Amino acid sequence: MSDETTLSRPRLAQGTLLLASMLTIMAGATISPALPAIQREFANAPNAGVLVGLVLTMHGLFIAVGSPSSGHLQTDTAAAGCSWFRRCSTHSPVARGSC
Repeated sequence: MSDETTLSRPRLAQGTLLLASMLTIMAGATISPALPAIQREFANAPNAGVLVGLVLTMHGLFIAVGSPSSGHLQTDTAAAGCSWFRRCSTHSPVARGSC
């Protein structure tokens, strides 16, 4: 018997993975234009140049720190037969709030 999971909506899963993978790129692209304005706003703060530069890298740090725990949580809930997506989906045979 195979441990593979068959997705009922593989296109939705592919789209979700694609959009999630773009978050790291898009976060940098949306924050970068605002950095000069942030720099001007906090010009009087000590080490403002360094701290404003860190704004651009903070989302990457949070992804790196949060990904292992998020993956572990997802694995645990999937092993228990509970999935947030299945529970909250309108097309799910699993009743809401059952997990």
